[in-house]
Amino acid sequence: MRVMVVGISGAGKSTFAERLADATGLRLVELDLLNWGPNWYNRSAEEPEAFVQSVNDATQGDDWVAAGGYSKTWPIIWSRADHIVWLDLPRMQVMRQVIPRSLKRAFITGGYVFPGCREGPLRLFRADHPIRWAWKYHRGRHEKIAKFLADPAYAHLTVHHCHSRADADAALALLAT
Repeated sequence: MRVMVVGISGAGKSTFAERLADATGLRLVELDLLNWGPNWYNRSAEEPEAFVQSVNDATQGDDWVAAGGYSKTWPIIWSRADHIVWLDLPRMQVMRQVIPRSLKRAFITGGYVFPGCREGPLRLFRADHPIRWAWKYHRGRHEKIAKFLADPAYAHLTVHHCHSRADADAALALLAT
């Protein structure tokens, strides 16, 4: 089984993919870990060909679940996947998830999100911060995913379109069987 989990920042892609990997033994491919280098070095922007190649290498073979919102990698991953889990939650639901998570990281745990990438308070003001990204691009991400799914090249995919946490739980249960 090869599963791609998509959605806007804060929708729960990584959490869903981790839960599915734990339940099934699928290899977890976390695109954020392939992208972000120390001090928030953004490989997809700074060295896009190398980033895409690392995603290509990571999604070779069978038995994986990948999570991430990097649309430049979708043609590779989607052509290989069997399933797409689309976490298409309402904007306010996403905000109820991404805001507390970000505030906890910035003010309470002060922890590293990725190796060498610390979520400090000042990062909240960056244009690419997940809170701002989720708010600004929610509708656009929905439209982009819908457009990709309408492409006949991806007609082979079984799509699990999740509009709620309950839908996501049902998709997880179905895929984990």
